[in-house]
Amino acid sequence: MIQSEILDRSPARIIDKALGGKMNPGELGIVASKRGVGKTSVLVQIAIDCMLQNKAVVHISFNQQASYVMEWYEDIFAEIAQKKNLGDVSDVKNEFAKHRVILNFNQEVITIEKMAKTLRALASSGINQDYVIIDGLNFNKLDDDDLKKLKEFAAADGNSIWCSYDIETSDDVVPAKVADQADILTIVSSKQGEILLEMTKLRDSNSPNVTAKLDSKTLLIQ
Repeated sequence: MIQSEILDRSPARIIDKALGGKMNPGELGIVASKRGVGKTSVLVQIAIDCMLQNKAVVHISFNQQASYVMEWYEDIFAEIAQKKNLGDVSDVKNEFAKHRVILNFNQEVITIEKMAKTLRALASSGINQDYVIIDGLNFNKLDDDDLKKLKEFAAADGNSIWCSYDIETSDDVVPAKVADQADILTIVSSKQGEILLEMTKLRDSNSPNVTAKLDSKTLLIQ
């Protein structure tokens, strides 16, 4: 009952509803922003939403230790519970955490092929992965066909992928070679003291009209 209530009030419901309740195997969602604006927070909120639906999540971080990533989950879940006045939700938190695995990779030694091999090894040992969250991947170090390979791997193994992207330009624009590979593209930007979330691509639509704000203190999607 409490888990259902948390799910109904999950900040990431707006994204989940826009997707019709699910992503398809092989689909790639990208959350893009300048550094420090809120990509990791949005990815973790998406992951928590998936876990509350009893979906298995593997969170891969290229720029944070696993213990620090776990703190993100702890803090954001606590903020959700507090903001929604849900009281003691420790049992729910402990239960849905069973659906999550956190990995820490170094891009200097891990290629897309090696990452896929590791995920398949986990799957063969019984660790499911409905969603793969990839945070901190440096797109500048990818070959032109690496994103295509990533999507092909996900489609073959029945996974959906959410990935962060660091915007390095002043106009919050994602390069075409990245945007074209994304099935869902979400831009997080800081404008006039507000943190805005705008979905700029949803499959075949470049104007899905999905917008929200992030709380400037908690970074929860509002």
